[in-house]
Amino acid sequence: RDADALGAAREAEGMGDKERHATLILDLDETSIYGNDGNDLPISLQWMGRPQEDIRQLYKLLVSPYLRDVYNGFRQQAHNLDVVVYTRRPQMLLYQSSFQGTSFGLRYHPDWHSHDQVYFPSSVHTVDDIMAQYTGPPLLPEEDTDIRSSLERLLAARSALVAELGLSRPPVIAVTGGVKNLEDTARHMGFPLDNAFLYDDNVDLAGHANVITVLPVQSLPEERQRAVLEFMEERLPARLLDTELVDFLLESKPAERAIDVGAGGDVTWRLPRQARRVEWVVPSLRARRRAPPHGKGAADAFAAAAEGHRPPLLAPPLGRQAPHAGAAMGLPM
Repeated sequence: RDADALGAAREAEGMGDKERHATLILDLDETSIYGNDGNDLPISLQWMGRPQEDIRQLYKLLVSPYLRDVYNGFRQQAHNLDVVVYTRRPQMLLYQSSFQGTSFGLRYHPDWHSHDQVYFPSSVHTVDDIMAQYTGPPLLPEEDTDIRSSLERLLAARSALVAELGLSRPPVIAVTGGVKNLEDTARHMGFPLDNAFLYDDNVDLAGHANVITVLPVQSLPEERQRAVLEFMEERLPARLLDTELVDFLLESKPAERAIDVGAGGDVTWRLPRQARRVEWVVPSLRARRRAPPHGKGAADAFAAAAEGHRPPLLAPPLGRQAPHAGAAMGLPM
């Protein structure tokens, strides 16, 4: 009995070293995922009609090599760790239609919208789940295809993060069209900002107390780079790309191009190899402790938000943020 009591006391002492609740917020493009939405590699698969499973498998190979270590660093410091995806995809909120030469707002379930952002809850698993809640203007067939393609890539990226981190359920995806605002996001989802951190490659966010800026993921380690190139060549040989797709891919900035074209016109897949490994900072949560933890209330509110319900407000507002530099693009037709 004494041994059991001692063990329990030691366990309680160890628990005291951890925070009750923390939130890891992840930008997608060039942070959690290689390149700007994979630098057109996923779009190429969609353009050529490859199955959804190919797209999901590709995103698993495109996940940042630093992500798992950061997640483990947070897990070691918090009993309850929630993950949120926070991405800037203007086209998912204000759609610029090249088919009608106009723009219009996209709307979904009313509870998913707050402060010019949309929150896709954990309970949505497919594009059909999302489009079943679409309440915006009627779409042309081409627009519907374009929007579905963008959503397919978004969900595939989230699925890759679930697999990489071993999450028990998919994270909520917070989508903004302009300024990333952690305060509004925290209030809507019901998590405290005390131990919430956004990892983002946008240097304009540097200086915000809750943002950790990282070098953009514009290359991959040799083993992962080789795996991606082999996967692409196996599922979609570069020589089979149609001329219109090749022209589209060559419109990207040289550093972001997914293909190379040789002097003889031979097309090959391209992905830069990482020159050196860098380490992402994992903050000390105990050092940031400023107030008693919200505890179960925060966890309950977060769970409500994950299911698409609006929770009570828990966090006071802090300062405003600078706009995110990234951009997203729908599937060209």
